[in-house]
Amino acid sequence: MAQAELAPLSRVVDQIKTLCAQRQTGTVFLVSDDNRMAQIHLDRGEIVSLAHRNRRGLNALAVLVTMHSAKLRFDDTYVTSIEKHDLSTQAIFDFLDSKQPLVEASAQALGSSAFSALAAETKSAIQQIMATYIGPMAEIICADHFARSNDPRSLAQSLAGEISDKEQADSFFQAISIYLDGVAPAIAKPVKVPGSAAPGVFAPELRVAVLKIMTAYVGPMAEIVCADHFAQASDLRQLAQSLADEIPDPQQAAKFAAEIGKALNLSPA
Repeated sequence: MAQAELAPLSRVVDQIKTLCAQRQTGTVFLVSDDNRMAQIHLDRGEIVSLAHRNRRGLNALAVLVTMHSAKLRFDDTYVTSIEKHDLSTQAIFDFLDSKQPLVEASAQALGSSAFSALAAETKSAIQQIMATYIGPMAEIICADHFARSNDPRSLAQSLAGEISDKEQADSFFQAISIYLDGVAPAIAKPVKVPGSAAPGVFAPELRVAVLKIMTAYVGPMAEIVCADHFAQASDLRQLAQSLADEIPDPQQAAKFAAEIGKALNLSPA
């Protein structure tokens, strides 16, 4: 089962319920509208584990419920040995269903007039992020978009549209989305170090090698995950670490880190 377009979380949950009713075994991969990835592992129709980066169980579920919309892919060939949790499948669905009104209200609030009253420090931070991509013109461009955008998502998209280079635009969109979601400020301009590369400027042959290794650990979702990190990472060591963080099983993550470190000729930290 694959979902080409973003769908509201409520519809995504309904699709997962369908997979459970069909007693499917495999992995549900979710990629949210702001490119957060989660995995839900099924065993004969039961949810046996949830993962988001290094979060498990309830901690991962807490992240999942904040996704306003997501793309879903189900892979019945990808079965992992990730540690199981103690949550029942019904308890997980009850929790997700109970949170839907809050999620929908939150999405509506993001589009309300309250957004027009962005705090001065927030506007300043957004402008700083934009300036790292387009320079001094950021002040004029941001002022225009602050006046016209009525929600964070449209603001991020409209500002990204001002950046001509697609990879840099994608990188900006990730940074601004993270900031607006309150995860991290992400406003510091990357510092170039020996052996590093500007975000989105990794050689094609390197990308192919990294993608091949990542696919062995996370399956077909590797293409989406790697594209995200290629756009954001400022050097090879950061790329390796951020990709390892996407692998929920600690032993597999450590194995990947060692393998990717060897492939990229990274010296031990």
